[in-house]
Amino acid sequence: MAVEVVPGLYIGSIEALDREVLRERRITHVLTVMNCLVDKLHGEITHKHIYVPDDFTGNLLIHLPTCVEFIGDALTIGGHVLVHCYAGISRSSTVVTAYVMATDSLSRSAALKKVRKRYPIACPNPSFVQQLRLFHAMGYRIDPYNSDYKMFKLRQKNNQYKFGSAILSEMQFAVLPRDEEDGPHALVGDNLYRCRPCGCLLATSLHILSCTKEDEAALFQEPCEDTSLFVEPVRWMEGVSGSVDGKLHCPQCGTSLGSFSWAGMQDDKGTWYVPAFKLRVRSLDIVQPTVPPWLRSPRLGAPGMGSPKIGDQVPSPVPQQRGTDATRPPAATGAAGPAGRRFDCLVLDCEGVMVDSAKAACIALSLSILSVTGFDAPHEYPQDYLDVWGMDLRDCVQHYKDKFDRTAWNVDDVARRAVAEMGPIYRELTSDGIEALPGVVDLVEAAKRGGVPVGVGSSCAPECVMHGLKAAGLEGLIHGCAVVSGQQVARGKPAPDMFVEALTRLGCSDPSRAMVVEGAIHGLRAAKAAGALAVGVSTSLPRDVLEPHADIVVDSLEELVQFF
Repeated sequence: MAVEVVPGLYIGSIEALDREVLRERRITHVLTVMNCLVDKLHGEITHKHIYVPDDFTGNLLIHLPTCVEFIGDALTIGGHVLVHCYAGISRSSTVVTAYVMATDSLSRSAALKKVRKRYPIACPNPSFVQQLRLFHAMGYRIDPYNSDYKMFKLRQKNNQYKFGSAILSEMQFAVLPRDEEDGPHALVGDNLYRCRPCGCLLATSLHILSCTKEDEAALFQEPCEDTSLFVEPVRWMEGVSGSVDGKLHCPQCGTSLGSFSWAGMQDDKGTWYVPAFKLRVRSLDIVQPTVPPWLRSPRLGAPGMGSPKIGDQVPSPVPQQRGTDATRPPAATGAAGPAGRRFDCLVLDCEGVMVDSAKAACIALSLSILSVTGFDAPHEYPQDYLDVWGMDLRDCVQHYKDKFDRTAWNVDDVARRAVAEMGPIYRELTSDGIEALPGVVDLVEAAKRGGVPVGVGSSCAPECVMHGLKAAGLEGLIHGCAVVSGQQVARGKPAPDMFVEALTRLGCSDPSRAMVVEGAIHGLRAAKAAGALAVGVSTSLPRDVLEPHADIVVDSLEELVQFF
């Protein structure tokens, strides 16, 4: 049985996967919320599977923003969505309730009441009820600075300890940023807690449970002998999983810092922390790093990382006509991001940033132009492609016409015919497979977990973009993301049109709060012209080529995960 709760959105049990039921309801998208496998679905159905048990150890909260986005995207294009679990009572109703909460800006109780009018057996288990309340309190997204969310994560870690004694090594510990106070790896706006004798970084504001970030500094003014901070377990504490309680020591100098207890401890206000990890304030120094210059004034570039050359002409945006297909789904909207979050939007180029296909794309460009015109353009990789890297195909044709005096070329005609040739050539060149570049999965998943919308902006034709992502196994990762091709806007890179369009689709009203990750010079110039932070990644071109055009340059997407 599958019951329609809101137009196009159905809820049911595993029995709703019956082929006849799916056909009658015209289901186009299925969201499975179970901790076991289901049979492969028949037909052209988009399927997403969330593995969560139906008990108090299950963490559905972390998946709710993604689930809401999945449902909203499907309904926006006229699809019909089935959300199901095994019995159709707890997990599926939690997800559907979260969607109703987010789209109608309702509380947990009001949304569940609305769901039960159409589906009376909806009954999230008590743990999921609490998670829905927290989802509402965080503005229908994940806010890592929310104190209740920090406590929720702590309880999850306690459950890992109590019920996973055979696999304690797999318990998740919080990860610290790289220890660079004034560089791009510092957590801007966060207090840093260091060991007083040796300066080793022990925690940041993000890991503090017992007070707000605004109150942290006050503890260090005149601390009592027993003044302490309760924190979540951090990676340097990994040895604590071997006993029920004990002492905490600095991993660098061995100084005694505090204690821990998996059974829990109380603070001086009577609040229980279970498990408890307590650091003595007198053993710590608090550091409040200044805002790095590259983030305070991103258009000027990072110190030592290059900056735009004086006199560089960056094209201005052009107004675009946008229809309903460019409208952000209601489910993707929500409260303003937390003050501690650095970026509200993430857009990535595809070739050479997400997938290792930049060389294939360049060769396909040369071969397609050769096929259409008979002109064999210089094609030593990568040096012969620097001038056109990141351009759309029409602009590449124009560049070759001007540079090599091909006066007989009709640019529009050559580009039109070359586009038709390039797709098959590109697919042939990549027939042995395409690899996803390191860090892309972690970065996109981190952004989504934080409620940050993600987009893809590529100069390639839409079919080539999707071929590359699918061949690299990233098709599911970018589901629900805004994918913009250079063929869909008036001007290609280095004009900002593509990124302006992507940010508009993602609902980003302030481009200065957006991060664009590019591997090409023209792409970086386009990102700056759009008003976003232009991040170069040196996976295809060397740093020294990118640095004069980027705000910052990283060697891997893994370095950007901490900002989301």
